[in-house]
Amino acid sequence: FALLGKLTDWIVASIAAPFLRWEDAFARR
Repeated sequence: FALLGKLTDWIVASIAAPFLRWEDAFARR
């Protein structure tokens, strides 16, 4: 279960990172 949770967190981070980065860039304008 620990490995599954870690994998899920990694997937979520991979999906969220670009979105958060785009949101940050958009907020800077």
